[in-house]
Amino acid sequence: MQAAELGVQMAAHITAIMKRDYTVETPEYNILNLEFEKTFRRILLIAKKRYAGLKYEYAKGKLTAKPGDCVPTLSGLESKRRDVTLMIKERVVHVLSLLLDHHYSVDENLRRTREYVWRTMVRPLLANKMDLRQLAITKALRALPEQYAANNPDRALPVHVQLAGKLIKRAGGEDQPNAPRAGDRLPFVIVRGEPGQSVSERAEDPVYAFEHSVPIDADYYLEKHVRATLLRLFVPVMQGRSRQTQLGGAHKVAHKGGVQFGQTDAARKRHNEYEAAEFLFGHKTEYRDRFGDGDDIEPVTERNSLAVREKSIAEGAVGVVPVREPRRGDLLFEVRYNASAASAQAAGSVTKRGTAVKRARGTLFAFSPRGARCRSCRRFERGAADGFVCDECALRSPAMRDRTLADARRYALDIEDLRSERRALAETCHECMGCADAPQHITCENSDCPVFWRRKRNQRSQAALGERMRTARDVALLTGGFERLSLRGSDA
Repeated sequence: MQAAELGVQMAAHITAIMKRDYTVETPEYNILNLEFEKTFRRILLIAKKRYAGLKYEYAKGKLTAKPGDCVPTLSGLESKRRDVTLMIKERVVHVLSLLLDHHYSVDENLRRTREYVWRTMVRPLLANKMDLRQLAITKALRALPEQYAANNPDRALPVHVQLAGKLIKRAGGEDQPNAPRAGDRLPFVIVRGEPGQSVSERAEDPVYAFEHSVPIDADYYLEKHVRATLLRLFVPVMQGRSRQTQLGGAHKVAHKGGVQFGQTDAARKRHNEYEAAEFLFGHKTEYRDRFGDGDDIEPVTERNSLAVREKSIAEGAVGVVPVREPRRGDLLFEVRYNASAASAQAAGSVTKRGTAVKRARGTLFAFSPRGARCRSCRRFERGAADGFVCDECALRSPAMRDRTLADARRYALDIEDLRSERRALAETCHECMGCADAPQHITCENSDCPVFWRRKRNQRSQAALGERMRTARDVALLTGGFERLSLRGSDA
């Protein structure tokens, strides 16, 4: 409020001086009256015309937060661009809200922001659990592949033009109704590909990738979208904290190359990026979850993977690859006889921390049979899948029968919940299509709509639960307990 009062006084003083100096000879000209309009409580200046701040507008003697308390006003940042993912557009606003929150200190805001980044972006991407709608990039298709190649003979086809070629081939030709047209905006995601394959060749339609379970390229999104965007925001913040530390009396030196602050602009910029990356991602170039625990989050980082593997060994799990401690070289656990180890040994090499470690062909592991162990008696059976139950355990074990009945009951209730959700989503689509009174078949394929993706996920969940329900039914038929199945929570 003090800044607002000073702004009002400055505006009145400048207006009075202008009227005094410029209205003596030409009083017929109107002199502009300066008025104090707004101020920022906290602001992050990145570059010219690129900033984010908590704006307060002044009216009738008081300041009002616009658009709201701790809701930042953005200018020139990623949330305003059309060629970025929805994940970045939405998450950047929340990241800036946490960074500029005036209810907490700067250090506390940095800690909260780092946890939010890992919880909503880094971990879901590393675990391949990010919604494809959040990762879709949209670009306008100005010309079809043949026309673009004819107009630009010396240039490679852009990523969305190559995707248009794939879609035209799948549709059966350019004249087909579901083929892309010039002027359309094509959404696409970047998926994993062969080694050495360029990014422009790995674009895929989001709906096709979802329906065919094509894994996304998490490294691409982490490096090109998450890391690049967040470092542009965090480098100025970390630079400001370093200057405050220097002014406070602590002389800070970058250990990499012995570069001190102020020596060169390039060295200072490189040090600030390293410092911000190490604080935000746990490492300058990698992703290490320093505040996570292997027991309660996905095993997606090096540290968490080791914790989960050690826990699996303690419980007698199978199917783990031998791993040594990186510093001392101690063997963390030994190899077990399993199909995954056999396939790795038969291939002749295994990958360890990005380095190909050669192993001898024709070892005992290469001839181990493919199969799995019974979930109850742990007896190995050839050709079986993980989690199966042998016939003897299914017939003799009352506990297995009761567990199967409970699983079938839970699956049936979940399927009914999914069907109710499906009906609600269908009503929403019918209202949007204009056929609420006489519902018709849903033909909408707008991948930008969140309801569309909810219908797709609902359909996939129903299919997965239906498969589990059929497996539980087969086991229940073997145990003779199918007639005891009830959906009311207790056996009939």
